[in-house]
Amino acid sequence: SFALEAGEEEQLLASFTRDGQGCIASAEWLAAMTEWSELQQDHEEWDALVARTFSAINASGSGCLELPELVALACPGLTTD
Repeated sequence: SFALEAGEEEQLLASFTRDGQGCIASAEWLAAMTEWSELQQDHEEWDALVARTFSAINASGSGCLELPELVALACPGLTTD
């Protein structure tokens, strides 16, 4: 089981985002995943997989991963309320 301490969720979010918006934009998500694409033979397929994964995590459909979506991914059952 994985549990975040108070304040760690903001640190997790800050480690991904570079523009200070408080959410992870699609381009930031892709940039974070790009290192793995170097290990893949088919870059187009990898990029499509990364995009589908982002869309699945981005439950709100905002195009930006927000704190509740990250918490739901990292700590199912935990809420940010």
